[in-house]
This record gives sequence, C-alpha cells and structure tokens, in this order.
Amino acid sequence: MADIGIVKTVLTGFSGAPGYTTLHFGKTGVLGWDYYAQKAIDHMVNAWTVMEPYIPTGEHMTVQSTVNVIDDLSGGLVDTFEGTEGANEGTYTGGFNPIASGVLISYSTGGVVNHHHVRGRTFIVPVGRNVGDSDGVIDPTVQTAMAGWFEALVDTADPNLHFGVYSRPFAPTLSHPVARAGSFWPATAGVVRSKLCVLRSRRD
Repeated sequence: MADIGIVKTVLTGFSGAPGYTTLHFGKTGVLGWDYYAQKAIDHMVNAWTVMEPYIPTGEHMTVQSTVNVIDDLSGGLVDTFEGTEGANEGTYTGGFNPIASGVLISYSTGGVVNHHHVRGRTFIVPVGRNVGDSDGVIDPTVQTAMAGWFEALVDTADPNLHFGVYSRPFAPTLSHPVARAGSFWPATAGVVRSKLCVLRSRRD
C-alpha cells in the first residue's frame, strides 16, 4: 500500500462541540481512490449507524465528503477526492452521560514499528446514559452491539479496501537522530473496552 485515504467525521450538537473522528483506509488492487473514496465514506457512515442508539438525539455525526489521500511514507498530501457527505444522528432520548466520558475502541494490527506493536484507538464521546452504569461499567449487551462498529469498518464485501492504523513518519531530533518513515497497517481486531473512558484532550 502506498496511498492512504483519510475520512473525517465532525460531531456537533453537544456542549464543547465540535468533536472530530479521523480514520485511515488503505487499498490494494488496480482501482484508484476515485473509486474507493466513496466506499470509505460509506464504511464510516455504516459504523456510525451502529452507534446511533447509544448517542443522544440532537448530536449529529457528519462524515465529510472530502477524502484526502496521503503518501504513507512521508505523510504528504498527494490527492483529494470528493464523495457524498454522510449524515448520522443519535436516536437515544434519555440524555447524555457526562460530556467528557465515552466509549473506547482499541484496534490491533500485525505491525511492529520501532520495537512496538502498532495499535490504534477511537473515542466515541459523548454517549447516552444507556451505555453504562454509575460505576462506569458498560452494559455487556451494549458492548456486544457496539462490536458492530469495527465490523462495519472492515466490511469484507470488497477485500481491496482496508481500515487500519497509520504509524506516522518521525523526523530526526537531537535526542532521536534516526528518521522513520510512515507505514499503514490493516486492523485485525477491534475491542470495545468494558468501562467508560474519559477524554482528557482533543488529542487523546
């Protein structure tokens, strides 16, 4: 894989909005991103559809129509493609959990970079009161249903589109003088953590 498509969702309709979710997709085969951009957007829309029952009404998850394509080695922008914007909205009517708390989904890959396994994570913040109890434990039934998020992202209907984790390139510094190229690794598993997480910053 050489080029990576970046799909972004803008979240609005809650205190502290907007929020952002950015995911990476790779592709194989002969077809280009002019073909796969919309498919990547659709995967993201399908994943948010899984989450709608656990996100309060009034919160909107808008999957952006622009897919930026970057070179995996350098991280530099190489192209941009336009698709159709996706519009999801929460359907839970019981109100929000504390705004900074939400669901953590962890991703595994087969990659090893700089002697570490390549892993990723997505925070779904905020979520509804139906997700967890007062001790911060996620209802097991909800946890099982939310596993559909990962299944939607890795939909195998087209084996040439791959949701995954991007290991960014590293520029040398005085303390770490060896540069490192970027790399993309398809996700092999996604796990919804059993307890609510706390999002401490936009870069968590």
